[in-house]
Amino acid sequence: GPPSLHASMRTIAAAILAASVGMASAQGGDATGKKRPRLFIGMFSDIWDPRLALPLSTAYRFGLRPVVLGLGSAVSWGAGLGNAWNAYRDYAMQQTDPDDLMLFIDAHDVMFQAGEDELVDAYLRHEARTGRQLVYNADPFCSSPRLSEYPESSSPWKYLNSGVYMGRVRTLQRLFANQQVPKLSARLQNIHTDFFLDHQDVAALDYRCEIAQVVFNVPGFSTDEQRAFIPGGLPPEALRLAFEGGRVRNLHTNTTPLILHFPGPGHWPLAADDSRTGTCLAYELLRQSQPGMLRLMEEQSEVRKGGGKYFGLRPWKPICTYYVSPFDYLGYRVAQWGDVLIWWYFHRFPQLVSMVAVSLACTCCCICGGRRSRVDHSVAGWLPSSAVGSTGKKL
Repeated sequence: GPPSLHASMRTIAAAILAASVGMASAQGGDATGKKRPRLFIGMFSDIWDPRLALPLSTAYRFGLRPVVLGLGSAVSWGAGLGNAWNAYRDYAMQQTDPDDLMLFIDAHDVMFQAGEDELVDAYLRHEARTGRQLVYNADPFCSSPRLSEYPESSSPWKYLNSGVYMGRVRTLQRLFANQQVPKLSARLQNIHTDFFLDHQDVAALDYRCEIAQVVFNVPGFSTDEQRAFIPGGLPPEALRLAFEGGRVRNLHTNTTPLILHFPGPGHWPLAADDSRTGTCLAYELLRQSQPGMLRLMEEQSEVRKGGGKYFGLRPWKPICTYYVSPFDYLGYRVAQWGDVLIWWYFHRFPQLVSMVAVSLACTCCCICGGRRSRVDHSVAGWLPSSAVGSTGKKL
């Protein structure tokens, strides 16, 4: 037919497609009309740790509502993370819709740069491109003894990091199919590595850092001391990050990762920092994300303004691997002893008075006894030898 007719038909088709996409979005679906998956977010922490401020405050900023799993279930590094595995497993097994999405993150060194819509869209694009239903954070370094089995990749981020992973409920339930374990047989990350290497038909790595980014260094936020922490052997491309438009961008892949992960040097404290003693890269970027909250906490940590206000502990120190200077340590010890004395004052006052009186009496006796002994020796030294008796003692 005439070219004008073809153009009109293309315009009408495009309008129909746009309308269908709009209707699908309005009904909670995607461009294909499929139901849009819900997103569930979980993280593990055995205590209510101050470092939870990093993921939780940034999640709330973007309207996310992650669940903190495992409170009260003690863990330790390495094989001692069995309770974390069990908590993740229980949360995954509770889900009933196999098409929904689950996102698991480290609780103490991760922050968000986007909300649910961007996270779900990024996952769906990755899934459509790769055909895989589970995607892991990619890392320049490998912790597994199976390094030689990794697939070839030109990306500097080509090894698995289990600090962030996202996938369909059905695939995560497959990952956690084994029963609960009291103690892991290997490092938790290596268990994930085994699953990835053995199930590459369903699991993939985020080679382009579209969902998550391992962060060691960001120009403008990293000091010479922090850069000295960067592990040797790191590919130069892995450092090509920049802070633009309020978010960290990957200049090598030209992507904006939606989640930042700060392993190792990213959260190690910097005692020589020229702005905040003991701060770290993670805190400084959180400070950009949550300037009002963090600056208010910094101000209130310096001056006590009325009762019940935040005071004392610098807010960056817990986030930066619980940085404790020698002066902090001394202050905490004095404070702990002060708590003991206050408790005795209110609950054992007579005994406290008696203990103080006895301590003073003993101290006085020791002082007086020492002085008398020194005086006796001095007087004995002045006596003539004729004053010495048959026993050889001076009389």
